[in-house]
Amino acid sequence: MDNNNEMAKKIIMIIPLLMIIGGIAVFLVTVGLKIYDSVFISNAVPVNATCTYVWRTVSSNDDGDESVYYYHANVTYEYNGKTYTAENVDVNEGADVGSVVRVYVNPNNPKNARQPMTTSALVTGIFVVIVLEAVGILIFKKMSPQNLKAPVSFNDSLYGD
Repeated sequence: MDNNNEMAKKIIMIIPLLMIIGGIAVFLVTVGLKIYDSVFISNAVPVNATCTYVWRTVSSNDDGDESVYYYHANVTYEYNGKTYTAENVDVNEGADVGSVVRVYVNPNNPKNARQPMTTSALVTGIFVVIVLEAVGILIFKKMSPQNLKAPVSFNDSLYGD
């Protein structure tokens, strides 16, 4: 019976560890994307592009009481005398068909144009990390072996001798 309890405790301890590892992974991915974005922008050429199609996507929290809107566009732009089209470029609210937006073009691959990663994406990533880490640590503390009590078995004095 003790072996089963010990095994259950070990399995339960995996949950907060996975949350902590997940938090670290989100942090590393977020920082990696920001570094990649910085390198891309530093090597890219800024050009004006015209929105040819604009749409928005919506995301809401788990309660459904708060919505976040993301705006996207297909854009056309000229680079070195040629016209290119980029799809699904993030744009600011208020952009409409015909609006001119600034995009950054990879000079080695002019078909690759986009907006820089926003600071809010980095902040969101860091927030997710903090939440995952905090929840993982709290669960870890609550479920540590010294806080877990042995379950009552049917052999105890509940039913008498």
